[in-house]
Amino acid sequence: MKYELNLMEKEKLEISRKIIKLIPLLTIYVIFTSACKLVAYYGHFKLNIFNYIEIGEVSVNFLNDVIQYLFAFATGIFALFISSKEGSITRKLYYVI
Repeated sequence: MKYELNLMEKEKLEISRKIIKLIPLLTIYVIFTSACKLVAYYGHFKLNIFNYIEIGEVSVNFLNDVIQYLFAFATGIFALFISSKEGSITRKLYYVI
């Protein structure tokens, strides 16, 4: 017996594929924003912080502001789903209202 995915399962699979494609971009975002924060903070004291830390420590700095970054990321994901070509979420919202 061949199992076929229903429409809801296909949408969930498509959403998970989109999220998996965003993970490398999220990693770059984490490192970049953490580096910018460190440069801005330690630049005020005229200290080149990258002489004293490694790349792993830059990404750990991200954990201090994780809630703000998660909110920004979640907003981007929500905008991605709203602007999808099929408009499935907007259709669902239309039928609910």
